[in-house]
Amino acid sequence: MPSCRPWQRAEAPFGGKGGALSPRAVYRVGVLEGGLHGPRGQAPDPHGRPPAVEEMEARPLEDLLTLSRLADRVYVHPKVAEYAVALVRATRRPEGRLKELRGLLLFGGSPRASLALVQGAKALALLRGRGYALPEDVRDLFKDALRHRLVLSYQALAEGVGPEALLDRILEAFPPPFVPLRDPYGDARGPAAEA
Repeated sequence: MPSCRPWQRAEAPFGGKGGALSPRAVYRVGVLEGGLHGPRGQAPDPHGRPPAVEEMEARPLEDLLTLSRLADRVYVHPKVAEYAVALVRATRRPEGRLKELRGLLLFGGSPRASLALVQGAKALALLRGRGYALPEDVRDLFKDALRHRLVLSYQALAEGVGPEALLDRILEAFPPPFVPLRDPYGDARGPAAEA
């Protein structure tokens, strides 16, 4: 039996339509649509239910498992993985350039957040038509992957500082590293090759 994946067809135990993704499942996987605020930036209602979304046609499970296996094969340069780890570590222990965040964060992302960020970067690279992940893929997913993992202090809440501002500050402090891309003939694609 295949492993359970969040995009599998939703079962409708009480007579609803089966086979399509439920609005809650679409909301949970909504990182690709617009982060934790759901499709098109809509926030959930006061009871925590996701905003109304259109039903999507479900893909066959075999297609999705094939895409998952393809995403697993996307290459991640060690510098890209180190960048993801550095960003997540900065949410746990803000040091150096981020001393001003020390009193604002109680808890940040765990080491699993780094793994999730790298996996997401691989999937995003695949969606963008590449067989390799770039630091920009990590950067593009960082706020969506870490926003819900932050526990803010009372000081941050009193000052009106939200997770978005803290994550933006971390991204400013850690610019993406340069990762040299090489073609099959060994020519470097980067600033040194253009000079």
